[in-house]
Amino acid sequence: MKIAVLLLPALVLLACAASVREPQRPPENTAHFTVFLIGHGWHSGLAIRRSDISPGLWPESADFPEAQFLEVGWGDWDFYQASDFNLWLMVKAGLWSTASVLYVAGLRYPVGEYYPCSDVIELAMSKPHFERLLGYIHNTFARGVSGRVFPLSTGKPQIGRFYPARGHFTLFTNCNVWTAKALGEAGYPMHTPYPITAGSLITRATRFGRQVAPQGGCAQSRLGSRGTASIGVAHGGPADVRLLR
Repeated sequence: MKIAVLLLPALVLLACAASVREPQRPPENTAHFTVFLIGHGWHSGLAIRRSDISPGLWPESADFPEAQFLEVGWGDWDFYQASDFNLWLMVKAGLWSTASVLYVAGLRYPVGEYYPCSDVIELAMSKPHFERLLGYIHNTFARGVSGRVFPLSTGKPQIGRFYPARGHFTLFTNCNVWTAKALGEAGYPMHTPYPITAGSLITRATRFGRQVAPQGGCAQSRLGSRGTASIGVAHGGPADVRLLR
């Protein structure tokens, strides 16, 4: 327990990661696509309009036929799928993670309405940058010969699902680094160095995008209002407040 207490300041950084090419240039001005960066306390993820997603680049998007947006995040296999906070799994994730997963949630409303008290940044990008971002997500799924990855039994099918993923989770290659690399693939300069906390990632992204949330009535957050999930992210929306790491 003493060791766990000593590690807590570092473990606050936990979330998700994977490797990818360094960004070549900032997004072009001729932007036609929008991606939302979402900060949920320790964790961060991305939300993308489902109708913009090519089935060939993200076959699993078909698992959410009624969703308006898909939110995706990456994390440690055991810690991310735990239904309740578990200190041991958090320590294990940071020091000797053995596998990783992607979590995909279907959002039926605009992102700012779904997460009014989370940090949400709207980022625009051109089609080539957008397709590279989708390619990054595509390559994070642990794909076999068929190319289609099927969800695990955990999660809530009506809200979100977990999928086997590639990449090794550590304290310094966590979910926020994974998200930063995705944005780097889309041309945003996030790699000097990659931010390992959700707060630093959100702060950096505000230089390039538009703040959509938090909205009025929320308490303090990283940008001025704190979201409802200070430790993690809710699996779904306001109706499902279980925390995710």
